[in-house]
Amino acid sequence: MVLIIRLSRWPYSAAADWYPLSPQPIGILPLAAADWYPLSPQPIGISCHSTQPIGILPLAAVDWYPMSPQPIGILPLAAADWYPATKKSTCYVRQLEFHLKLHNRMPQDQHLSIQDFINRIPKEYLGADGELIVDSSRVLPILVEKGILLERDCPLTERIDDTVSEETDCTRYYAKKVNKHMLHPGGNRMETLKKYELFHADLIEKLKGGVVSVGVSVYPSYSKLKHKQIYYPTKDELAGKTEHYAHVMVCTAHDYDNMKRLVYEFQESAGAEVCDEGYVRIYADQVNYFVEMEVEMDD
Repeated sequence: MVLIIRLSRWPYSAAADWYPLSPQPIGILPLAAADWYPLSPQPIGISCHSTQPIGILPLAAVDWYPMSPQPIGILPLAAADWYPATKKSTCYVRQLEFHLKLHNRMPQDQHLSIQDFINRIPKEYLGADGELIVDSSRVLPILVEKGILLERDCPLTERIDDTVSEETDCTRYYAKKVNKHMLHPGGNRMETLKKYELFHADLIEKLKGGVVSVGVSVYPSYSKLKHKQIYYPTKDELAGKTEHYAHVMVCTAHDYDNMKRLVYEFQESAGAEVCDEGYVRIYADQVNYFVEMEVEMDD
């Protein structure tokens, strides 16, 4: 038996779209409801389609969901498209929130504040347009050292020049550990098959514990991605004829296509109108790093 594991469907604000936590397996759809890839020619930049269901994990992988009558409600990515740094920040905060709720370390009906995280990023780390101009490893320690307020205590303002909230009567929520794992540490692009396999085996193992923030490289052809297509750059793009850009998303699952090539599923920050109701599939070759995160366990 195979099961699809996802976060909510878009629009995220619709409570009915959350997968409730109950004595039934959580966040899953029956196999009969699995999305299958059609077999048909596709535009350049899109790899061949699989005849296998995507975004699936074995039954044992759902054991990390707690049994509770409350949903794990997490702040929508679509609410944070107002400047570039926020998309990355949203992924990291969302990942922390997921694990805190998973281990009953924060209220199930509340959200962590993306604005508070942004406020704590040193302004010299941000470009004029709000783009993060330093490596994300420079800002991830905020989650461990400073903690994050709830959204209700530091609402979204759509500004990058807000001051840090130092409310003493407001609870902050912390990660216990945050590590960024890079396929090419130090910019060294030399890669062996063993190194590649170990990196992705580690990422797949972390996915068994919940959602993971993952950095990928995408090219202009990414904008052509539709429905259930699996993204892979064109030959010209891979030959260096066009520039690629870094993109960070919340990774929700993995699977293999009909050629046994590893594929990851992500929730795209652009919203429900993108691809499969806000979910995209990308071949593992495009993954550059992932963020491991731990919180204090249940009391």
